[in-house]
Amino acid sequence: MRSVFFGAGAGHAPELRFMAPTADIRAGDKLYTSGIDGTYPAGLAVAQVEAVERDTGQMFARITCKPLSGVDRSQFLLVLGQDAAQRPGRTSLADPDSPKKSARGKERRGG
Repeated sequence: MRSVFFGAGAGHAPELRFMAPTADIRAGDKLYTSGIDGTYPAGLAVAQVEAVERDTGQMFARITCKPLSGVDRSQFLLVLGQDAAQRPGRTSLADPDSPKKSARGKERRGG
């Protein structure tokens, strides 16, 4: 199932948002990237569910999570995928067949 993982900044536990109270999710479940956004590859472990509050009076369950990557101890994150250089519209600097653009453009000569 898919949901939105939402972080509220330092000192606040991230949450899994917009999940129905009847959703089959419980403490201990792990959350992984889906890959549908094209930014992060599918299958990266993101967080583990810590608590699920199912208030029948609310439209969505409140699901708090614990990050698995140590984001509270890191300033930067770099995600590398195997197919990054093969995506359409991206060219490698080392690719001799990639189109080259001139920094100056074409010069006009008066005559």
